[in-house]
Amino acid sequence: MENEAFASHEQAMRRIVATQHPVTYTQPVTDCGEVTILATAHHIQSSAIIVQCVRDATPAVVVPLVERSWSEYRAGESGFYIATNYDISLRFPRRLSGHIILRGVQAGACY
Repeated sequence: MENEAFASHEQAMRRIVATQHPVTYTQPVTDCGEVTILATAHHIQSSAIIVQCVRDATPAVVVPLVERSWSEYRAGESGFYIATNYDISLRFPRRLSGHIILRGVQAGACY
């Protein structure tokens, strides 16, 4: 049931992003357990953000993420949290080397 809700949420986010002024931001990471990407770096001023992590491997592996507050974070789970100022914090149960990809709507875009 949680996977269905996640898929539905992700589809809705993709529709929002596709109809506005889409922005894609990529940040490489090396051997990270936690990372924070500041809104001043990614310039996505909306909570309608698609967050993906791709582990360096051959072939590349997409890391499943769950959005939740840190108080609800579960050990052993990869997850992310979008703060009210749109800074994005991510946690990984195993250290990650790869890329974090954010897709969202450009600051100042009309809805």
